Amino acid sequence: MSWLTPDLIDILLSILKAVVILLVVVTCGAFMSFGERRLLGLFQNRYGPNRVGWGGSLQLVADMIKMFFKEDWIPRFSDRVIFTLAPGYRLYLAAAGLRYRAG
Repeated sequence: MSWLTPDLIDILLSILKAVVILLVVVTCGAFMSFGERRLLGLFQNRYGPNRVGWGGSLQLVADMIKMFFKEDWIPRFSDRVIFTLAPGYRLYLAAAGLRYRAG
């Protein structure tokens, strides 16, 4: 296999590692979200997300579908571009402040 060079193997392994890390982070996020909903249900003395699917396993899918179809509401007399980009700009400014540190 002459096309399988050591450089290509390194690139493929790097991509595989990135995909594995991404899957671990997404899976942890899903379990944290599920646990948070269950815990909040316990704190508020109500049922948690255990009514959709087996043990509430489909609640995350239902939340994902709900967020996917959620309406993007923008006030009537506002600038659409500024209204959409403003949260990202605020995050950028907050992160830009972290670049500079004393010492």
